[in-house]
Amino acid sequence: MARYPQFQVKRVPGKSTRRWQLTIPATQSETRQRRRLYFKTREKAMAERDRRRAEKEQFGRRALHCDPGLRAEALKATEILKPLGATITEAVREFVERRERANASRPFGELFAEIAEQKQLTRSENYAISFRKSCARLTPHFSQRPISEITADELRDALSREAGNSASQFNALRAHASVVWGVAAKRGWAPKNLTGAVDKMERRAAPIRTLTVEELRALLATAEIESPDCVIPIALQAFAGVRTEELRHLRWDCLDLEEGEMALDESISKTNHYRVVTLQPNLLAWLRRYAPPSSHRWGPVIPADWKRKATRIRNRAGWAVVDLRAADSSEAQPPAGAPSWPVNALRKSFGSAHLKAFGNLDITITEMGHHGDPRTFWRFYHRGYSRREALAYWQTGPEGETIKMTVAA
Repeated sequence: MARYPQFQVKRVPGKSTRRWQLTIPATQSETRQRRRLYFKTREKAMAERDRRRAEKEQFGRRALHCDPGLRAEALKATEILKPLGATITEAVREFVERRERANASRPFGELFAEIAEQKQLTRSENYAISFRKSCARLTPHFSQRPISEITADELRDALSREAGNSASQFNALRAHASVVWGVAAKRGWAPKNLTGAVDKMERRAAPIRTLTVEELRALLATAEIESPDCVIPIALQAFAGVRTEELRHLRWDCLDLEEGEMALDESISKTNHYRVVTLQPNLLAWLRRYAPPSSHRWGPVIPADWKRKATRIRNRAGWAVVDLRAADSSEAQPPAGAPSWPVNALRKSFGSAHLKAFGNLDITITEMGHHGDPRTFWRFYHRGYSRREALAYWQTGPEGETIKMTVAA
């Protein structure tokens, strides 16, 4: 006669609704611990008891005919799971859930490419280009693998391989990867945004690189010869601190030569904050000489083919920049031993020269539209120029013009 597992059904006094209790012994429980289930009626409790008995009897019969290798594998799995306090059933369920999540997920490369297309429509051109580059660099590491299967250690390794020792590149790639995993987690294709488990790379503090006054004057002189229509954009970067991205959207109606001000509204400013910059006497001198007549001051400030023209000017001024306007590739190469063009050189030169000459940290930060820690700004920017060099910087004007200005005592 079959021996049924001891599932006990009894009435529980004092219970207002669920008065019938079904006790499941630890040997028959999925959790390997004794469980108690409660039901409103005796019939429901008995039905659950009979279901469980039948289930155990069925598995018992099947176990008699189970392949010995499978039984051995089950025993081995039990031993592996024992230190973790888990059962084979729990392990199988977790595996199935992970596999189902992977099947419902999207390949890493496909999702990255889809988001890159969206950024092309919703973000600035520079951001979209940067995002596509990150996509191209990270996709080969994971290819068509479902994003739900990628681990934080694998992502960290991919970022390190691509960025090397560059903290800025590592953190930029990490930020773009975070966008991808954020979307995946929101759509249920990944359990969470795993970039939270990848720490940012700490950046090593290094002095900023500014142009010497001689280098700045050589750059402007080269622009006057090669592309006079590029003089004003360069002067605005050097003497008004305009960012490269802001320069692309800057219009002539933002400049008021009579009031001596330049206004950048939220659609132009990188930080989406309105700001006003004072046009210093030397910048006004450049504007008076090279700006179009007032009747023609409309549309963008930068000329057509600005990016290619800028590469030629820097190349001819002696920097290690490839001339994109050269017809012959041999002529496009920079001079042998030429120094690399410093990142954001003109804006950093503006900030350092402004701070040293005018001696007002708040005004310098406001005119640059800077929103970081003022102490960090001071630590880097106050060392770019001496007071004598800063004065010479703000006296840099077109040939033949004397610039008069008042600086901090």
